[in-house]
Amino acid sequence: MTVTLEQLKESLSSVPQMQHLGWDIDSAQDEEMVTFVKRSVVYSEVTLPKSEFIKMKNDEYPTEYFEEQIETKMITDEVMKDYGDMYTKYAVFEGDISSMTDDVMAMCDFDWDDILGDHTQIKKVDFDL
Repeated sequence: MTVTLEQLKESLSSVPQMQHLGWDIDSAQDEEMVTFVKRSVVYSEVTLPKSEFIKMKNDEYPTEYFEEQIETKMITDEVMKDYGDMYTKYAVFEGDISSMTDDVMAMCDFDWDDILGDHTQIKKVDFDL
């Protein structure tokens, strides 16, 4: 079932606890705005001692250890950037959907554009529920 933003707004307004999902539905329906979304692949790398990797794996919060100790050292060289850029895609949506972009990416059915140009269409946000 496909649900438009207007239908979603009407449905959510009837359920008090659902009114504030963090989405600004009024801005998403602003006909004077569009939201440009770029999806890209980034490859970064770092070389480190195996002992540091094992320490991270055994840490109580390995994600935090990675973010604080390893990720800050990761680099993206030009070769890796060029390779990742081959997979860059674009989408342009009606309205200011910045308050719901992650949900639109996850719950809407749309086609990404490989390049931008005359063929680029502004997409409507319709949730596939």
